[in-house]
Parts: sequence; structure tokens; C-alpha cells
Amino acid sequence: MKNKTIVIASIVFTIGVIIWSAVKEQNRFNLLKNTINEKAVFVKLLKETSTDPAAGEFKYMMNDVVYTFRERGDFSALNLGDSVIIEVSIKDHSIARVLVVE
Repeated sequence: MKNKTIVIASIVFTIGVIIWSAVKEQNRFNLLKNTINEKAVFVKLLKETSTDPAAGEFKYMMNDVVYTFRERGDFSALNLGDSVIIEVSIKDHSIARVLVVE
């Protein structure tokens, strides 16, 4: 009986994580429908590991607040300090994505 409870709890937890991830990604997608373009600076190259794909870390400023975000992708051609054009959500300035690598 105890093993059955653990299995059920694990399944419910896994389904909950999947649903939470889908809702979070949909919310991000909706926020990026209404954006403005800004410049960001490439600050860190994140190498691919067994659990995470390659990514880059970027910083930008909106209304005197500095934001940092990570985006998956191969940014190995960039040097630290290079500028990129990003889309920033008008409703939530912490939500952004890279558009153009300059």
C-alpha cells in the first residue's frame, strides 16, 4: 500500500510539473506578443552540459533597472560585451528574447 501511494504521488507531482511548465511558457509567449526592441549586452557563454543546452546570458536596462536573462542557443560566435537586439515585453520588462546578433 505504501509503495502504491509513493507511485501515485510521484505521478501527480510529475504531471503537476509538466502543467506548471506549460502554463509558464504560454504566459511568456503571450507577454512577448506586445514588445519593444532594445539593445542588450552579451555577458556570459553557458556551455552545453548533459542536462542543459548551450545558452547565452544577456543584460539590458529598462527604466533604470538592470535585467539579466538567459536564452538557449549557440552564441559561441559572440565576444563578451557584444551587443544584440532583443524584444522586451511591454507588460513585464523581465521577459525578453534575442532577435538579432549584431
